[in-house]
Amino acid sequence: VSDINIDRTIPQISGLATTAPNGAGWYKAPVEMAWTCSDALSGIASGACPANSTTVGEGEAVSVSGTVSDRAGNAATGSSESVKIDLTAPSTGVSSPPTWSKEDVTLTLSPSDGLSGVASTQYRIDAGPTQTGTAPLVSGEGHHTVSFWSTDKAGNVESPASVQVRIDVTAPS
Repeated sequence: VSDINIDRTIPQISGLATTAPNGAGWYKAPVEMAWTCSDALSGIASGACPANSTTVGEGEAVSVSGTVSDRAGNAATGSSESVKIDLTAPSTGVSSPPTWSKEDVTLTLSPSDGLSGVASTQYRIDAGPTQTGTAPLVSGEGHHTVSFWSTDKAGNVESPASVQVRIDVTAPS
């Protein structure tokens, strides 16, 4: 008997991200994974790996799985590399300013992020320049608007929020 081929070895499959994460090692959107397959004996069935897969959800170890078969009917399922994905913007709380103050007011901004962590917090007092920090000092008599927002390590940016600060340093007459 001749021309009998036996293949009892499963094929190999692995998946890698098609793009690199940001400098902090995070993605802020679903990640496409490209599959690489091999089989040393009978070869991959249909001659191809599975089509690229896209991750679902967020977390510190997100992966997808894929399956490949060889021409002998052996199948293997493998997982892609794990990636860190944060799809959710951070949130920033603020201390409550008094209804009116007779002196300068320092606010306390409290940023938080459930996955990648907060990278920075910015604020703007009235139409002034954007500043970085969590303790804006509001001074000068009048009505002031303090806008603030945070960015996480994945690059998600929070929608700006604002609070009103009223200062009256002039004594009544």
